[in-house]
Amino acid sequence: MLHELLLALSGVGGELFVPHPPPPEKPVTFKVPADFPFLHTAERCSLERLAKLGFHYKSIINFLDRQRGRGWTELNAREELIDRRETKPPGLFVQTLCNAINEVLSDYRQLIVDSEKRILNKDVDMNGVVPIAHLSQAFGEYQVILPQLHKLVQEIEDNPVKYHGARLLNLITEKCNTGVPELRTIMLKLLHACHGEIWQRRFVLDDSLIPRHIPRPLAESILFVGKAVAIVRDASKMPHTKTDLPKSLTTLHLQKLLDLSSRPQFHHMELQNVVTIIRNNVAQWLWHVVLTGDKVIECLEAFRKYFLLGQGDLASALVDQFEKLAVSRLASARTSVVKEQELNSLLVRAQVGSSVENDATFDKFTFKLANDQQTSSSSMFDDFLLGVPLRLEYEITWPLDLFVTTEDLSKYGDLFSFLISLRRTQHRLERVWGHLSAMYKYVANATTRQAKDSLLLWRMRAAMIFFVNCLWEHVQ
Repeated sequence: MLHELLLALSGVGGELFVPHPPPPEKPVTFKVPADFPFLHTAERCSLERLAKLGFHYKSIINFLDRQRGRGWTELNAREELIDRRETKPPGLFVQTLCNAINEVLSDYRQLIVDSEKRILNKDVDMNGVVPIAHLSQAFGEYQVILPQLHKLVQEIEDNPVKYHGARLLNLITEKCNTGVPELRTIMLKLLHACHGEIWQRRFVLDDSLIPRHIPRPLAESILFVGKAVAIVRDASKMPHTKTDLPKSLTTLHLQKLLDLSSRPQFHHMELQNVVTIIRNNVAQWLWHVVLTGDKVIECLEAFRKYFLLGQGDLASALVDQFEKLAVSRLASARTSVVKEQELNSLLVRAQVGSSVENDATFDKFTFKLANDQQTSSSSMFDDFLLGVPLRLEYEITWPLDLFVTTEDLSKYGDLFSFLISLRRTQHRLERVWGHLSAMYKYVANATTRQAKDSLLLWRMRAAMIFFVNCLWEHVQ
């Protein structure tokens, strides 16, 4: 019976311990057959309680095998393949969790082997009888651990999309919040193992994958450091480029991370302090080594020319092109839809004959039609030029993209929208002066009332152009 019990603890049933309930229902435990003789009710309960550990162990092992693509038979291989096509493939986090669970189960397997050795060596004999209470005491801690591990893998398997990728950390973190010391220790081991896979090689953040115990700013800092190091490493492979991060700095950062990873428990404040130090070091090195030179000056000069309308002839030509487009749209019999290609060709026509005609940075600027989500109160001038919200955007390149964020470029776009709107207002007031000048010759023959009205227009236009010119000089 003891050998049957040890086999049951290993997840292998037999004549003494059979799956319950029987087929076709799904079994949930091992039980001793009701017709098995010479067993007291208390003994039967103790045996079934131990055998249930084996069922939990078997279920967990089956989960590990499925995640690793093992354990298929010829009969169910086709069905298994179909099921796997319909679900997401196991990710690195699940694979890491499986390895950590397998390490926990290795202690359980070793306990079974040690128990068998003691039984064979009669180390636990009491007059030739091995008490079940001894085995119950030996496997006592696993009465708490294995059911919870089984429940954990069941939740993962029942919700593969919900607990895919880094979202798995949320589930394990919740499991760590328990008052049972043995279970908390095991869950912390699993969480510690999964933290080793928290970095993703993609240079974006998916909010749905960020664990809840990792604040968004901390995740962005980690992304910044990883992106900077990866891009610098790739750039160093190019000819005539030597921008490797100093080994002393790399060693310092690695030592801090190793010290942090050796802690038995995870505290995000400690990680945040380490990441802040690493980020500051990397940012300072990039600024002094990578960003010094013509790239920064070239980019800032391009911002001045285009976003801030530093070239007056280009701004005037651009306003003229928008005026022509607006007139052509009004004269058209049908309502035409403004396209980005049309706006960008307008930008090219404005460049011809201007001081930026041969500017190499011109191709990095394009007009984009903004949707309702992109239009905000801070960009209220986006639709002033053409009646539809449009933005001037710049294609930022490495290494400046490590420091100039999308929000920074959006603010420059807001400045351009305001300045080009102001320049257009100035342009229209100048046209009003031309119209009034053409009408001036008729003032002598006009009545007193008409002459008075004409003078009021002149004064109003003069006050408006004075204000606009002063504002333009101020922003310049």
